[in-house]
Amino acid sequence: VLLGLAVWKINEKTGETMNSEYWQMGLNGAMFQMIAHGISSAGMFFMVGVIYDRVHHRDLNKFGGLMGKMPLYGGLSAGLFFAGLGLPGLCGFIGEVFVVLSTWSYNPALAIVAASGVILTAGYILWAMQRVYLGAEYKGPHPEDLTPMNIREQSIAVTLLALAIVLGVFPAIMFNDMTPSISRMAKAAEAGYQKSATQLDQDEVQAAQR
Repeated sequence: VLLGLAVWKINEKTGETMNSEYWQMGLNGAMFQMIAHGISSAGMFFMVGVIYDRVHHRDLNKFGGLMGKMPLYGGLSAGLFFAGLGLPGLCGFIGEVFVVLSTWSYNPALAIVAASGVILTAGYILWAMQRVYLGAEYKGPHPEDLTPMNIREQSIAVTLLALAIVLGVFPAIMFNDMTPSISRMAKAAEAGYQKSATQLDQDEVQAAQR
């Protein structure tokens, strides 16, 4: 998100914005990613809470095989965790791509670092999913409480996953509202920088004439 906000180059002599289109892309991506993160993170924390309410521990070494014991819970969890790691077609993908591509135009090294972070995130999420939902049988306390999700839990999880899918498949829902205001903000910022550069030139000329 911070990279998307920072992709902004200014010609110090003229105040002209350089790579303005990429900055607008990065800002669009950053804003979209904040919204997507609110959905996917809420979903992941909620799914962790569902299982914690049943077994009252978070020891990954004692989890395993939840997909077989609670298939609906496992499926919904997988969808929300995939949204968090940025799987194409879900809400976490679009914002990350926009930010990384815009950052590449600004500084390829920063883009590589950002992309590496995305890969690392995907790695530890997949590792945790394999340990908790697949793998060996559950070895922790309260195995008798591994019961199916109730209606309240199902409705919340399905709603969050539906939002993740809708924003992943139809990102224009958000971009159509965000892009005009971001474009106006970029133009206003550019005008301000140009005015400052002009004033600075005038001050330098006046100082030289004295």
